Amino acid sequence: MLKRSILPLVLVGALVVAAGGYAFAQKHAGREGGFTGRLDHLKASLSLTDDQVTQMQTIFKAHHEAAQPLFTQMRANREAMKTALSATEPNPTEVGKIVIAGTGLRSQMRALEDKMKADIGAILTPEQKAKFDQRKSFGGRGHRFRRG
Repeated sequence: MLKRSILPLVLVGALVVAAGGYAFAQKHAGREGGFTGRLDHLKASLSLTDDQVTQMQTIFKAHHEAAQPLFTQMRANREAMKTALSATEPNPTEVGKIVIAGTGLRSQMRALEDKMKADIGAILTPEQKAKFDQRKSFGGRGHRFRRG
């Protein structure tokens, strides 16, 4: 009896995961990858000078280099969480420690992103900065600048 109720749930779960992956791929289809695409978009939308573009390239590179170890730690944290939760009897203390560590890593990433935003804002004119601050991709807590 239990097998009859689990099989449909597993199939529905697989379909949901597949549909989510398809939707993600469609959402991101056509986007230029990495810093170049983002920089080209910023250059056009903010009317950046060549000097500002060069400075932004330096900022993006520095951010990427600073964030790379955090990406590695976050990946390891996610794997540790999967391992801890897949145990026959997950240890709540261990899971809690992993959650706390993940929260700390995300806080460090937000701090890096805030620094990058401040560094970019420092090279913009007041008009460009006003437009930049309105952008969801670098401001607020919407879509964050992510590794491509």
